Amino acid sequence: IQVMTFKQAETFPFNPFDITK
Repeated sequence: IQVMTFKQAETFPFNPFDITK
């Protein structure tokens, strides 16, 4: 998965950082 800024992640329908938890 491509790393994005937190601001971009906020606009996503899902949080890409959550999949690492």
